[in-house]
Amino acid sequence: DEWQQYAPAEFTRYAQKIESDYDLAEAVIDSDRINWDATAFKGIDMGLIRLVMDRLAKETYADIPDIAADLERPVKARQNSFWSNEDLVDWSVPALAVETLQRIGTIDTDKAKTLTSEELAQEYTSDDGWWQVDSSYRSYVNATQEATFPYPNETTVKQRVTKHYMSFLQDVNRPLADILSDDPTLGTPQTSFYEEFADLEEGTAIIICDGLRYELAEAIKENLGLRTDFEQSLSAVSAALPSITEVGMAAHLPGELGLSLDDNDLVVTSGGETMSGKSDRVERLSAAGFEVADMDEVSSISLE
Repeated sequence: DEWQQYAPAEFTRYAQKIESDYDLAEAVIDSDRINWDATAFKGIDMGLIRLVMDRLAKETYADIPDIAADLERPVKARQNSFWSNEDLVDWSVPALAVETLQRIGTIDTDKAKTLTSEELAQEYTSDDGWWQVDSSYRSYVNATQEATFPYPNETTVKQRVTKHYMSFLQDVNRPLADILSDDPTLGTPQTSFYEEFADLEEGTAIIICDGLRYELAEAIKENLGLRTDFEQSLSAVSAALPSITEVGMAAHLPGELGLSLDDNDLVVTSGGETMSGKSDRVERLSAAGFEVADMDEVSSISLE
């Protein structure tokens, strides 16, 4: 371990020279063992990747969330070991497949049928909520698209992970749709955003992004937390209907949201003023005391 830590290039060179006389990957595959403590040779990791992908591809479909739960700890250990840390072995695809399936397996989707709309929203947005399934799956898909070499059984594993993910969405969305048909709210309405969250104290920032997925908001929060030490929190609101850009953007503004039809065209107002586009929304926020800027202007500003 000390050799790996203090002289990684030298260690890598000698390990690869020794390993060239042996097929360690095949030895690992033949052993059918996932738990290996040895980290000296790249072939061990390559064999373990094959074993993990084989199990996800060939075991009974209904069982693979439970199988993923058993694989989670050894896979994370390999992902944090020498060859992965040196970017000489890429565990991202199998690790994220395991993570996604394991998280799906921990969720009691039958419980969704017994919850109110607000309780469903809370289950999704809590710190350890269902949004983590979306986050893991999106990361998994990105990893498959960015992979630098073909993983064994990659297509079959991707089909199986995606099928489990889509089943999870259906199991959660069906009861939610039934509830929303009678009570179309999920908690704090979007039209209360300004009163609930806007603050004109110096240093307050409001970021408005059309169609931002909740798990991406969590990622932004995490990244800001790594770069700064200022106080931040994340809350969800229930979208104003119809959930289109013109309505959603206007719902964040000061003043009452108004919707009407003019010759079958939707007219959106805020505080009685027509919001026909971005310039109107900028003017509305500016009049309320905010300095409004585009994200490309903000990106160069130091967060210190």
